[in-house]
Amino acid sequence: MNRTIGGVCLIAGTAIGSVMLALPIILASFGIFYSIILILTIWLLTYYTSLVSIELSLQAGQGLALGRLGRLYSGKGAELLGILGIKVISYSLLAVFIYGISSVIQKMLIDFGIELNFKVIALLSTCSVIRMLSLSMGLIDCINRMLFYALLFSVGIIIFGLLIVMDWSTIPINMGDIAFKDLILAVPILFTSFGYQTIFATLVQYCQQDSSKLKKACFWGSFIPTITYILWFVVILVVINNYDPHFYSLMTNSSVDVGSMILKLSQIANITYMQIVIWCLSILAIFTYLVGVGMGLMNS
Repeated sequence: MNRTIGGVCLIAGTAIGSVMLALPIILASFGIFYSIILILTIWLLTYYTSLVSIELSLQAGQGLALGRLGRLYSGKGAELLGILGIKVISYSLLAVFIYGISSVIQKMLIDFGIELNFKVIALLSTCSVIRMLSLSMGLIDCINRMLFYALLFSVGIIIFGLLIVMDWSTIPINMGDIAFKDLILAVPILFTSFGYQTIFATLVQYCQQDSSKLKKACFWGSFIPTITYILWFVVILVVINNYDPHFYSLMTNSSVDVGSMILKLSQIANITYMQIVIWCLSILAIFTYLVGVGMGLMNS
């Protein structure tokens, strides 16, 4: 059971990233009904592919990275393609999210009256990630769980704070037509929000090739982010639509950024700690993702 919980935290912590903050803006044009259908569809697709990938590793007798699985089942060409793909994606994600967490920390410090060079923050962030990934698997597992629990706690605080001021009298269901260009934009981002496929080799080793534990970890590890995403964007869309229909209209046209949305939520909820909690949520979301991608990279 302990390994199952650890696997759930590893998958969910890797899946839930900073993309979650932008989901209300990305999905606003679809309305609540179609957005939920879209999220559930992509969850089922990613869950199915995770079961296939794990089954391939189990048949191989050990947790293997994508490249080694490709060589085992399809030869050297597939191995090279798999290695290249996973390395490029992993290093790109590490670079992007180290930049992201450094930017968030810098802006948060400026708000507290502390100015620190971006390059210094980026260097410290990189060193922190490297140091953490150099620890033993047991310590990484423990730290990752604490980070994930803190992440869920932060999400819970924000949702609770918004529920206090929520009015369900007008809900933006929006059952109209869906623009193809909006769908093309939303689908890749939603797939990214379930991007835990880089850690399968690590997961198989961590769960000691136990099929039952792996299947439970994949289901709950992907289902928790699904419910979190749905609650997150539904609450935000309903609150903003109630209190500022004009701003909601701008969201449906993707004419606002995440920072503006955070500021609007703080004004609506009138809770002074809201921005601080969202900053903490951003840092935790990015850091847990960095841990998952880093562990996957070490085993690739």
